[in-house]
Amino acid sequence: MDACCTEKAGALELLRGRQAKTLRIVLALNAMMFIVELVSGLIAGSVALLADALDMLGDALVYGFSLYDGIVKYYESTLLSSAVSSLPPIEKQRIKIPAWRIRS
Repeated sequence: MDACCTEKAGALELLRGRQAKTLRIVLALNAMMFIVELVSGLIAGSVALLADALDMLGDALVYGFSLYDGIVKYYESTLLSSAVSSLPPIEKQRIKIPAWRIRS
């Protein structure tokens, strides 16, 4: 099982990087569309544009939280992995950490 996981670690890192890049692009587009629709809605006095602007803001917040959560989980797993790897083998057996939380 270790060989399988270590072989795919690089592919997983590439996937995470691509997903984070995609989220950043979509977040930027949504934030720009929010601003454009908000200004247009205020100038035109259109409630529909203002409502759609709020929908875009909601989407942008979700993308932002997703990025934040991914960054926190990445560093949390990295710190956890380094903390566990520095322990003696007997202590590693005592700690009941799910295998998916420890990165190699």
